[in-house]
Amino acid sequence: VKGNLSALQERVEKLNNSAHGPFDVVFCVGDFFGENEEILNPYIEGKVEFPIPMYFISSHLPTHISEQLKESKQLCKNVSFLGSCGLSDVQGLKVAFYVEVASDEGEFSTSFATSNVKSVQPLLDQVKKNDDKVDIFLTCKPPTPTESSNEARLAWFLKPRYHFAGMSELYFARAPYRNANKQVTRFVALGNVNKEAPKTKKWLHALKLEPEVDTTVSEPADTTENPYSNVFLSSASKRGRENAGPLSSETVQKLMKEHETRNSNFRYEDTGYTGYKKPRRNKNVIPPRMDCWFCLASPSCERHLVASVGNSVFLSLPKGGVNAHHVQIIPIAHEGCFSELPSDTLDEVVKYKHAIKLLYQEINCIPVFFERNVILGKAAQRHAFLEVIPIPATSMHGAKQVFENESNRVKLSFQEIGGDGTLDGVQRLQQLVGADTSSQYFYFEIPNVVKPSIHRIPDGPLGRLPLQFGRQVACRILGCPNRVHWKECVLPQPEEAELADRFKKDFNPFDIEI
Repeated sequence: VKGNLSALQERVEKLNNSAHGPFDVVFCVGDFFGENEEILNPYIEGKVEFPIPMYFISSHLPTHISEQLKESKQLCKNVSFLGSCGLSDVQGLKVAFYVEVASDEGEFSTSFATSNVKSVQPLLDQVKKNDDKVDIFLTCKPPTPTESSNEARLAWFLKPRYHFAGMSELYFARAPYRNANKQVTRFVALGNVNKEAPKTKKWLHALKLEPEVDTTVSEPADTTENPYSNVFLSSASKRGRENAGPLSSETVQKLMKEHETRNSNFRYEDTGYTGYKKPRRNKNVIPPRMDCWFCLASPSCERHLVASVGNSVFLSLPKGGVNAHHVQIIPIAHEGCFSELPSDTLDEVVKYKHAIKLLYQEINCIPVFFERNVILGKAAQRHAFLEVIPIPATSMHGAKQVFENESNRVKLSFQEIGGDGTLDGVQRLQQLVGADTSSQYFYFEIPNVVKPSIHRIPDGPLGRLPLQFGRQVACRILGCPNRVHWKECVLPQPEEAELADRFKKDFNPFDIEI
């Protein structure tokens, strides 16, 4: 709601009086108050009345509201606060809810993942003891399917018929997924209340739901595997070492000097970049850029996302990653594509690939690797990187078919390039493509599912490639089409840094030796 209660009331009244109504109840998730902490005052004072019963949870509570909640969770007629964690009977529906509230006021502060597990235990005990079937699960923020988020753990345990979340800013209705008890859950993320919001930011979801229905009915045709299957299997988060922190400017400068000695085709100076040729095969010289996101010494480089640095290669979380363990393998030198990397750099890429596979095994995931070598605009402005996106092993059924369907849909023709098994896919890629420096291609691989393959991109009008093809395939398998475009997934820098810190701890036990 974010303080925009008048817009919500106007919309609810209109729908309630339409052919779609009447409705019995309204649930609100996310940040209810926003910066307007006084929005409920007219309702509490009796000057305004909400048309039907409304129950809300909120990511934060104003002090005066917290004080009033100590006496009653019903703040005024038709407006009630559910709480921070619990199970309530609302209009005959079993409604579970969970939110971490920034407050030290007893039950209004929960932290399931850390020390305050007592705050959620009554909910877990009640559901287990009474064998309650949860109709609706409400959370302030969406769950994260590849890490042990409280929302994901509770969604896994509660097996609700519907799960609604806020604070995503976009509307997203996921394909139904199957729980261990064969019951199906539908997840819906809602945008912020706004009269002018487009359909992609829809903030109201009308629903007709009868309590105590037969949960053994046949599941929808588009039902997927449970996206949280890997949550309880992850032990990597418990094996981390102390966070080493982000790269400092001194560390970067030292790294650049060391790299200059090892690799004479790259150097950074105060006046800019200087390029050199190594005595290897002829190639198009790609001069580095001051605004390159992937050059460590560049002011444009997001150093807080860097997770590991080797001799010739580094590992970084991307901007707007698909999930918490999505990473990129990037050469330190400003190289244009993986098919032209020096042999020592390529060997280190293979080591990083192996280390990432070991990490993903710990969280029961399988990596999707892909590289897009496409000249966009100025050919000199590209820096090679290999994307790596984890997919829960339980979601891999049908993954190859998804890859083939997406390839056919956008008219891409892939050629398997796996050799005799002694070479990694990127090494085989260099064997086949490396000599042709003008070749554009798309490389794709899912170990033991899709063999290392390339699509050669022809010159001219037919040489087109959907820029998000790799993410499109991964997100189709994951069942999260709203995360295809990275710009819609970008987090504030403090949250990015926190995500990178967690990844470093997870990856440390598997990091390569330099």
